[in-house]
Amino acid sequence: MDLHYYVIQPLISSIKTGNICHDCLLIILALFCLTFISKVSAYAMEILQHRMRAVSLRPLTASYTIDVVVNTLESEYTTFRMQVPEEYLGIVHHIHTSDINIRSARQIPSQSVKSTAHLDELVNYFITTKTDLIISPDIHLFVKQMQESSSSSVGNSSSNKSSENYHYQITLFSRELTFKQLKAAISDWTMAYRNYMKYKNKGKMTFIEIFSD
Repeated sequence: MDLHYYVIQPLISSIKTGNICHDCLLIILALFCLTFISKVSAYAMEILQHRMRAVSLRPLTASYTIDVVVNTLESEYTTFRMQVPEEYLGIVHHIHTSDINIRSARQIPSQSVKSTAHLDELVNYFITTKTDLIISPDIHLFVKQMQESSSSSVGNSSSNKSSENYHYQITLFSRELTFKQLKAAISDWTMAYRNYMKYKNKGKMTFIEIFSD
């Protein structure tokens, strides 16, 4: 279907100056402008598609992976509790302060943290989106769930408790930055999170215990 037909017909009908020569000149000028705009638009779209293909095929110049693991149960039967690296919290804090839509998330279970420590409510979640996120102009984030949440039971029948395990692999990658530049950006976000926590806790840092004794 030629869309020019739906544009040219009303355009010709609307050009009525009362002078045939003027009408013809205006119609020719209008047709020339429409053709020119059409060709420029097609050329621009071709360039855009070419650049998008070039970007998608460009090899990665740097990548960095972080594992986030949580077991929801604390008891005498389980010694592993939580592994949420501070770098991950810094990344989530950066995403939050930059107002980036992560599309989907899962709350980090509060019982997986000792009562003497806590996660800030702004970063108390796993990123679970299944598509790449652009978290800065040159850095993308990809999340892979290493295993579905698995349930298990511990204890005797009278005090039986269930636990769930979550393991997410967070990969940050870039096609522009070197690894040193990528790691420096992550360090900056981590430091920003530390400063935020210091300010929130009035200079007293709150640390998360990664492993139990």
